[in-house]
Amino acid sequence: MSPKSRQSSHALASLARSITKINRARICGILILFGCFIPAVAQNHITISTSLPAATAAQAYSATINVTGGSSPYVFVVDRGQLPSGLTLSSSGTISGTPASAGSYTFHVDVSGGGGSHGDKYINLAVRNGSAVSVSVSPKTATVSSGGSQSFTAYVTGTSNTAVTWTASAGSISTAGAFTAPTVSATTSVSVTATSVADNTKKATAAVTVTATSGSLTITTTSLPGGNTGSGYGAALGATGGTTPYTWAISAGSLPAGITLDSTSGASFDSHYFDQFRRQLRRSRRAAAGLCAEHDGEHAGTRFHDHSSCRRQCAGGT
Repeated sequence: MSPKSRQSSHALASLARSITKINRARICGILILFGCFIPAVAQNHITISTSLPAATAAQAYSATINVTGGSSPYVFVVDRGQLPSGLTLSSSGTISGTPASAGSYTFHVDVSGGGGSHGDKYINLAVRNGSAVSVSVSPKTATVSSGGSQSFTAYVTGTSNTAVTWTASAGSISTAGAFTAPTVSATTSVSVTATSVADNTKKATAAVTVTATSGSLTITTTSLPGGNTGSGYGAALGATGGTTPYTWAISAGSLPAGITLDSTSGASFDSHYFDQFRRQLRRSRRAAAGLCAEHDGEHAGTRFHDHSSCRRQCAGGT
């Protein structure tokens, strides 16, 4: 090889080495750039799990959305779509509540973390059909006096949430089902209703009859007329308030011998006295009949004879 050729070869080799160094530097720069940037991007991205357990309609539900990457604290929001009615998403990523109806629900969750980390995902939640919610109330009917009280109990089936809300068309009722009747002056009908918290379309009603009170029963007789031994006796007791008919009885002590108390009228009397009175009345009527016969014989046929007046006296009248 001539000296000129050798110089040309050295020049080409030197150029090749220079190009190789430049390319290596470029490649290293690119690798360094992506080696630093790609991990940083990965570190700031939050991955959201799309797997949630199925829920059951009218039954309590709770599940947490799982995430990886980024850094806590995480903040979750639903920014598109809608959760099933009855469920809510907390800022910490927990979905809880009682779904009202079955179906398939899709919603978009956005999560932000510390250091500017971020992630988002569409999530699907299936809500299965559960047993139908049913509500019953005991007792179904009741009669309560004006201003009185009555306790009711609600039974809820078909859901784990057995809570109810109580309402009354009149009077008041507590959250525990203790009913207080209104004050009424006449018999009044009131409805007491228990409504399921899990499904407010399910409810049960009890019929209550509120009766008016007529005041307390009071005996108005404070004393009785005196009587004589061997003589007939009769007197009546009086009372007000309460509800008639009254029933009378001796609760303490005893009546004098020969005197009885009528349980329905409250009259006190000597039965011997009434027998004696009836005998005297019969004798008086017989005597009056004899006088009328004598009167008829003396005045028969005269214009002054008043038969009707005489007959009224014979009959015991005036």
